[in-house]
Amino acid sequence: MKKEYFSIPNLMGYFRILMIPVFLYLYYTANTPQGYILSFLVLAISLITDLLDGWVARKFNMITDLERLWIRLLTN
Repeated sequence: MKKEYFSIPNLMGYFRILMIPVFLYLYYTANTPQGYILSFLVLAISLITDLLDGWVARKFNMITDLERLWIRLLTN
């Protein structure tokens, strides 16, 4: 297995980790339907990056130990 910490799939995983507090903040401070929609959009972006990083990793053979073990466990 490769040990690339800054591959595209890993960067998408880091992005999802950073989106967790953003989602939580938006969700818990939402007072209007628009606030809940905004928090849903953040969650939807996280879902899309999850699908994309798996596809990119398999398509271009970029699966690393870090992606396989740690980022997947933290973000899913």
